[in-house]
Amino acid sequence: MPRLADGGLGAAVGHRICPGLAALGCPMYCILTFRSRPPAARAAWKTLLEHCVFDDEDPAAHIPADRRGILGPLTPEQLAGLRETIRCYL
Repeated sequence: MPRLADGGLGAAVGHRICPGLAALGCPMYCILTFRSRPPAARAAWKTLLEHCVFDDEDPAAHIPADRRGILGPLTPEQLAGLRETIRCYL
């Protein structure tokens, strides 16, 4: 999990984890989480999110397929496990 400049831990939830109307909570959660961070922390998160979420290129292309974790294809069981993990953080 990424460590923020202030030493805290943070996580972003992508649209693959929040299907349907639940996806509306993702941007709200990000706003609440990142808006109050110092500029350097927001810049770091912006870079990470642009690379892992918004870039058209595969952010895990350099990682062996069996080691991509959340950046690789997810089985329904893995997706369910990630959703449960995220629920524990909220």
